[in-house]
Amino acid sequence: MAFQKLKLEFMENRRQRLATYRKRKETLKKAAYELSTLCGTPITVICFAPNGKPDTWPEDEGAVRDIVGRHRSVGAEKRSKLHFDIPGYFAAQVRKTMCGQAWDPPPLDDIPEESLREMISSLESAKEAVKKQIQILKEDSRRNQGSHG
Repeated sequence: MAFQKLKLEFMENRRQRLATYRKRKETLKKAAYELSTLCGTPITVICFAPNGKPDTWPEDEGAVRDIVGRHRSVGAEKRSKLHFDIPGYFAAQVRKTMCGQAWDPPPLDDIPEESLREMISSLESAKEAVKKQIQILKEDSRRNQGSHG
């Protein structure tokens, strides 16, 4: 049996929306439980129901507070280093290069092909934006030289 692709858009029907919320929330909690059990790592999930009431996993409020407290106790700078994404990685590498530090590219064998394609597209877009900015700066420089000379 093939699954039909679900359109991700706001559900106008309140009953349908609540039913979907309940089902998806339970699926999310199950995934968190499995990840926590298999990897032996503390995990918490916090969902705000349509009525605004928070619903958590684990359901023990003390355990949730402990995990959130541990997350908050890590400084903002270190916390940001815990989040990894490819564009962020390359932006950091560009900053390091501009500061005179050597660039150490990641092993591309470990990156999915689709991510590499997105990265190439992003780099090409950035290259075009830089070319346009250089052109604008050159034109501004010519105009300024012409008006002062």
